Amino acid sequence: IEVVADPTAMARVSPDPSPASSSVVLDGAGSSADALGWHWNTGVLPPGEMEGEQVTVIAPVEPGTYPILLVVSNAGGCMDSAWTWITVLGDLEMPNVFSPNADGSNDQFRPMRVSGVQGTLEVYNRWGQVVFSTSQVDAGWDGRVHGQQAPEGTYYYLVMPAGGGEDLQGCFMLLR
Repeated sequence: IEVVADPTAMARVSPDPSPASSSVVLDGAGSSADALGWHWNTGVLPPGEMEGEQVTVIAPVEPGTYPILLVVSNAGGCMDSAWTWITVLGDLEMPNVFSPNADGSNDQFRPMRVSGVQGTLEVYNRWGQVVFSTSQVDAGWDGRVHGQQAPEGTYYYLVMPAGGGEDLQGCFMLLR
């Protein structure tokens, strides 16, 4: 009688989290050495099912968390499974100018488009001092510092997504 040990499945996703519509690598290389077959069930993500130790899928457009199942098998027909998830980040677009002059148009510096992104927004002046900070990315800065109107000029922003992901940074003009 020969006893065959069960294989051990290990699934990884890279990058994690993933930008929308980007290539995502599903990697089963961490599975036990006796694993000979890797079967991926990607659920709602095309193509649905794939074979191979390492495969590539395209992240969905919609932000969210998508389950992925890996089933590995060995020469004896024994199997093991592991779940992992693709976390898709939302989309964020920041303006390059705003004019807090109370005319009802562009009076606050805030994302023009935000989809599923949560985190911190910080605004810096040209000397690197924080002039505005909020834990709600879509909250707007009214162009005031300590109750006083900030001067015209170039300012810098930093968006740090909650739960990881790549920071977004850039500059914008404040015009009065």
